[in-house]
Amino acid sequence: MVVDSVSEVLRIPASTLEPTPEVVTSIDSDYIRGVAKLEDRLLIYLDLSKILSGEERKTLSQI
Repeated sequence: MVVDSVSEVLRIPASTLEPTPEVVTSIDSDYIRGVAKLEDRLLIYLDLSKILSGEERKTLSQI
């Protein structure tokens, strides 16, 4: 996966993951697994298996 930049990398405990709020489900939320609250921030947890193609997922798992 290639990105333009990264400002921060976080490890988020699974226990902080919450279902996607109703506000977000009105938008195309197929790629969102849930949200996590960290201090004063709301973080969106993406479902990479729905974003990446099969070949991309295979390459990512080998890294």
